[in-house]
Amino acid sequence: MKNRKTFFIKLFLLSGLILISFLFLSYWYMVKCNSKWNGIPLEKQMNADLSKIKKELESDVYYMSVEIGPRNIFSYERLQKCAEWIKKKWESQRYTVKSHKFSIQGKEFENLEIEIKGQKSPSEIVIISAQYDTLPDSPGANNNAAGVAVLLQLSKLLKNHTPDRTIRLVNFVNEEDSFFGTEWMGSFLYAKRAYQNNENIKVMLSLDAIGFYKEESGSQKLSFPFSLFYPDRGNFLAFIGDLNSRNNYD
Repeated sequence: MKNRKTFFIKLFLLSGLILISFLFLSYWYMVKCNSKWNGIPLEKQMNADLSKIKKELESDVYYMSVEIGPRNIFSYERLQKCAEWIKKKWESQRYTVKSHKFSIQGKEFENLEIEIKGQKSPSEIVIISAQYDTLPDSPGANNNAAGVAVLLQLSKLLKNHTPDRTIRLVNFVNEEDSFFGTEWMGSFLYAKRAYQNNENIKVMLSLDAIGFYKEESGSQKLSFPFSLFYPDRGNFLAFIGDLNSRNNYD
């Protein structure tokens, strides 16, 4: 009986140790980063009017999702209209817009790109992207007019900024059905071309479905163990990457 009791005590302690180790590793893997950023936010550096930025974000999302609406191969004219609108927005900010064009099923599509040359390491490229197409029959407000709107504001803030690395802002097309997961995704074709050109892309950040915001408790629900480390309010942006990418974020 004594040996049996000792066995269960050891088993209990071992189980506790495994659980603690699991929670610690989960925290390290999901939350802990190499270092904390101590810089000054870009909007503060540029003395930006935050209330104006908010209004413009809302206006751009409304225009894409309500006035244009669904935009994809099934709503091809709307997709083209959105592409032309993005071009004009960037051109009004005095950028030169590059178009990466390709044809599918007898129709022409294009990724849209602007570039800000780096001063210290111009060959090293940071890509920040969004997508301007939507799922069929979806207005695509959150996915992904929100990302496009933020990208347009970011380009405005970066206009007088001198980065160390070259920054590319890219609006991809054909990221949703019926092209999602195929070699005809705009991002896949862009990555393929970048590989063929031997481009030194160090970091890629995708602004995807970032328009949903809630302050109410319980508006963010995650399964265990994520629920232990992340808030229960949907009032934040998740910065998601893999461990191999962390050294490139500095």
